[in-house]
Amino acid sequence: MEPLKDLKLDVNRIILELFIPGIFSVLPFFILFINKVPSANKYFSNSEGMATLTLFILSIAAGLILEDIGSNIELYFWDRINLKKYSNHKIEWEQYLELNIAKNSNLIAQRYLRTILLRMKFELSFGFSLLIMSIGLLLLQNETRFCDINFTFIFCSLIFPVVLSIFLFWESWSSSALLINTRRKIINTKVEESDTNPNHTNPAH
Repeated sequence: MEPLKDLKLDVNRIILELFIPGIFSVLPFFILFINKVPSANKYFSNSEGMATLTLFILSIAAGLILEDIGSNIELYFWDRINLKKYSNHKIEWEQYLELNIAKNSNLIAQRYLRTILLRMKFELSFGFSLLIMSIGLLLLQNETRFCDINFTFIFCSLIFPVVLSIFLFWESWSSSALLINTRRKIINTKVEESDTNPNHTNPAH
């Protein structure tokens, strides 16, 4: 059953980390491209399946780029901020990487860690995708005039995405701190197991 669990995790990653952020960022530009290029409009109008496939591939590609940007934000910003409060967190990260945790381990903290990591990556990717979507909607409106410019349009295309992005970035920073605390608990748990079992060797020592 373990391969099925891994497959489920991969599907969740594709949907949450890649596809959802990707399609939000790509869709306005995709519609703009179809409207600006007559040949593309004609082609995709005659082949809805190809339009769906193209949009899916573009969404996954955009999701991968957004995930990479989010990882850099975590590395160059959140980690540096966290160092002020958790001065040993880089050492603990290296200790965590060296832990010999069995594949069938039932550590609740280990499963929780995966959930937090998935959530943090989604928060970072989706936060950026909303900002890109907002730019795309404004460009699309400027080119096609698909709706009247009023408070509802400004709120939905600009104010709400920006506010939600700020909230998601804040939550991603909170998630990064939670990851540090969870890894610390796992390390302490394995150290305690090592202390109570003299025959067990723990690389974290």
